[in-house]
Amino acid sequence: MLSASITLYPREPQGEISPLLHGQSLEPVGEGITPGVWVGENDEIPHHNGIRQGVFDALRQLEPPVLRWSEGSGAANWRDGIGPREGRPSRVTTHESRDHIDSNAFGTHEFLRLCRDIGAQAWLSGSVASGAPRDLAHWVEYCNFDGPTTLAQARGKNGDPTPFGVRFWGIGGQSWDVGKFTPETYAAKYRQFESVFPRFSGQEPFLIAVGPDGNQAQQSAGSTRQLLQKLGEWRAPQLDGLDAHFTTSNSQNQFGTATAFTLDDYYGMLSESLRVESVIDEQRALLDASPIGRDAKLILGRWGVSHQCGERPLWQPNTLRDAICAAMTLDLFHRKCKVLWMANLSQGVNVGQALLHTFEEITVRTPTFHVFDLYKRHRGGQLLHADFESGEAGGLPRLSGSASYQNGVVTLSVVNSGARSPVEATVEMPGSNLEMVAAKELSGEGLAAQNTAEAPETLAPREIAPKFEPATSKSSFVHTFAPASVTVFLIKLAS
Repeated sequence: MLSASITLYPREPQGEISPLLHGQSLEPVGEGITPGVWVGENDEIPHHNGIRQGVFDALRQLEPPVLRWSEGSGAANWRDGIGPREGRPSRVTTHESRDHIDSNAFGTHEFLRLCRDIGAQAWLSGSVASGAPRDLAHWVEYCNFDGPTTLAQARGKNGDPTPFGVRFWGIGGQSWDVGKFTPETYAAKYRQFESVFPRFSGQEPFLIAVGPDGNQAQQSAGSTRQLLQKLGEWRAPQLDGLDAHFTTSNSQNQFGTATAFTLDDYYGMLSESLRVESVIDEQRALLDASPIGRDAKLILGRWGVSHQCGERPLWQPNTLRDAICAAMTLDLFHRKCKVLWMANLSQGVNVGQALLHTFEEITVRTPTFHVFDLYKRHRGGQLLHADFESGEAGGLPRLSGSASYQNGVVTLSVVNSGARSPVEATVEMPGSNLEMVAAKELSGEGLAAQNTAEAPETLAPREIAPKFEPATSKSSFVHTFAPASVTVFLIKLAS
């Protein structure tokens, strides 16, 4: 059996892991909102105020720190999604040659109530391609102002007299695609929208600018550099965050199909997903080199694996391979916590690398959902220095992961990317007395294993029991990591 070692240094904190690195997204495209999230208050499917009960329960369990309501028909035309539902207009949008009709039954109130009920912060994005600065300013007033204005009173009449208190506001979304803006023309739009953005007494809005398409490596640095240059000229606007995007693209079956692929395809897709590190480093360096960007937070507003879709619009299978990609990416985000502040998976329900898939009345937790659920304990922890000595598999470190510490407990997440071989590893914290609190593993019989309506628990975390060696004085333990597995340990540091 292959052997390895993992050494942790709990007295060498490396920075705080922002909880916002575990953010999620919802969009009114495909089946993401209807019938994924929204089934209506009169539907036979069990629901929580119109939200599919299975989706609501799963999101409440996951406790996403932030939910992004991305630009689309609902976000670009926020007035369409308020007021009595029977009077809301339906709109059509076309994505990847598919027409999608949005009834706007799930709008501002429904989204923000969902955020409130599951304890998530909201990120709303207004359109700069189809909307005017006044439209976004009025949306902010409608959501956040506590006073006797027409818009605030309309919010009360629509069921929410207390302001929602939305902090995160995106000025545009994917402007290099939606609007085909150049960095210079988008900078002019950003300045215009920012200049009339409301700053109500006692509120500190967090304004997010559109960053680059990180998949366009030859353009991303230049576009960000030009954007920051234009924003920094003359009277600089408020800039709190820059939203870059990067997806692990398999839309042309470069790495096999979503469920049929070779071992080389498997390792190739893992390597492709880790290219996001170069985007993070590049964008943070550009921000640091710009006077207007130095204090801005770097955000990865869209990430995840994108496979070629089938009959269901924007829906794709979610396998153990996708879960391994998600785990390795989250561990990378943790290790980059000094330079990356927020990240949002694309997406929550039925679209892209979804957390949840719905089939009629059934809600299925995908393997990716289980990774996020296992990793929750990292949120807000202090990143610890960790050395992994394990050799390589497919050109990647065989074992990789991240470790954090808070409230007397170390959380250690470990991915065995090796698809064929188990690895026996000694996990050591020199000079510490360890007490295992809990340990869980996510693994399966095959890399293409997935959860379906017929077999929703094919891939689910199981409890494991690592063993301490008597001769180690409780400073280490030994565990055999299954091939293609994600394992999370909660370890108490005894006095």
